[in-house]
Amino acid sequence: CQYGADFNTPLIAMKTTPKKNQWAAEASFLQISSPNIILSALRECEGGMIARFYESWGSPSSEVEIKLAWPVQACYESDLLEQVALPLELFSGDSLKVDFKAFEIKTIKFLIS
Repeated sequence: CQYGADFNTPLIAMKTTPKKNQWAAEASFLQISSPNIILSALRECEGGMIARFYESWGSPSSEVEIKLAWPVQACYESDLLEQVALPLELFSGDSLKVDFKAFEIKTIKFLIS
C-alpha cells in the first residue's frame, strides 16, 4: 500500500535561501502516468540516470508512460545488478512507455542527451 511506504519513508523538507531565476516554482525530475507504479530508486550513472520502479497494487499495467525532465538519448532495461539487457523504444524525446506485470520490478537506464 502506498500509505505504508509514505509512512516508512517520510519526505524531508529543507528551507533554503531563494536565488533569483534558479528554479521554477514547481518542477519534477520524473513523471509516471500510473499511480500503482512506484519509483523506488533514482541515481546518477555514467552518461545518465538509473531508475528502479515497481508495480505496487498486484495488477498488471500496460503502456505506463515515464517522462524525464531532460531529453533522453536512449534507454535500456537492466537487471537488478544494473547490467544493460534490453534496449527500450523512446515514445518521444523525453519519455517512454513500458508494461509492468503484477508486482514486477524494473530497472531502467536513461542516457541523457
